[in-house]
Amino acid sequence: MHPQVCSPNEPWFLLGLASLYEGGNITRARYEHGGVELALRELLSESEFRQAARAFAVSAYNQVLAREGRRIFVDKTPRYYHITDFIERLFPSAKKIWLKRNPLDVVVSYRTSFNVSVQQMFDPEFGPVALDLPLGLPRLEAFFRGQPSTFELFYEDLAAQPADTVARLCNFLNISYADRMEIYGNDPQALARRKRLSMGDTKLFASSAPHNASVGQWEKSLTNEEIQTVLHNLGRRIFERMGYLDTIELLTRRGFAFPSEAEVAVRRRVFVDAAKSLTWTSRRDLRLREMTAEVSAMLNLTSWHRAARRLIRFRKRA
Repeated sequence: MHPQVCSPNEPWFLLGLASLYEGGNITRARYEHGGVELALRELLSESEFRQAARAFAVSAYNQVLAREGRRIFVDKTPRYYHITDFIERLFPSAKKIWLKRNPLDVVVSYRTSFNVSVQQMFDPEFGPVALDLPLGLPRLEAFFRGQPSTFELFYEDLAAQPADTVARLCNFLNISYADRMEIYGNDPQALARRKRLSMGDTKLFASSAPHNASVGQWEKSLTNEEIQTVLHNLGRRIFERMGYLDTIELLTRRGFAFPSEAEVAVRRRVFVDAAKSLTWTSRRDLRLREMTAEVSAMLNLTSWHRAARRLIRFRKRA
């Protein structure tokens, strides 16, 4: 890690701040939650709340920086695509970085990381994971289009030429490149701290430096039907805008079909609506709860069954 940079695992508190003002319920409490949200909105105007939220975030960032002895805080939380406008209003002078990756490889990564199917990734009722590609990618594309103080880099470049790519990133951030700073395994104490945290990708700990073993895995891991499902929901434009023209050419040669942008827009509307009403409970979580209830009921029945048998034995002995 660069001596000036602090990059903790995904601190989601900006999502919480945005949710407070926008009326989202990402927390539950025994007091009247809706009343608190209403009171907060009546107490502060939008600009006043934004100023208070900025003060909270700055205080949190600065405390972590002081604790770690750093001066630059890198806040990497993928689902900030939900609140890019809010973040822009909070920190208009901040430098924004978009680490782009072939969407098909992202699908493979999601499947192995979260144990979800391709169909579930594009099911608007499944939960937050189902919004990350069909909604997240176009929102990031729109945000970074013509945006000042931004930097876009390819995951594939970082994997193949990590030193050169990190050096270019350092130049954007106006910090000096430290020799071999991309070899994150050189800082075992930082890795140990990350292992104690609940957020972040645990695949990080399988290696000590960037590698390209996962680049192009979609060709081996996805079926033709799964690839077509991805294209059906994302369309052609997002691949073009992200710079994966070679993937478009390869898919076209293999006979895959891209829907029109009008068709993609109609499907995207479904995910936009889902994001407005989605609670932070996925269909998988609900099914786990149902299964837990079923098991509990079975155990309860078993307990009653055992109790009845003991009662019968007692009566026989009596």
